Amino acid sequence: MKPIDVPTDEEVHEVIMAIYHLLTHAKQKPFTTKSDMARMAADIVAICAVEGFLSTGLPNGHYTNLWMVTQQGLSWLEEATNALTDR
Repeated sequence: MKPIDVPTDEEVHEVIMAIYHLLTHAKQKPFTTKSDMARMAADIVAICAVEGFLSTGLPNGHYTNLWMVTQQGLSWLEEATNALTDR
């Protein structure tokens, strides 16, 4: 059985910063599900979608082809901004 790789602090920091940049971009300009942004950042988009930070869903129950920041994503982004500016 192969041992589980534990990410380093640097790797965790890289993922957090990638999430931060993706959410900031999506907040300013939502991007389509088939855009270059969605393709280039597919892993980070997936993480954000699973965590509930991004969604293609609209409040009325319909769906679109745009990745948009959710309220939960906005809260995470605000907390991350505060944490980064406190340094």
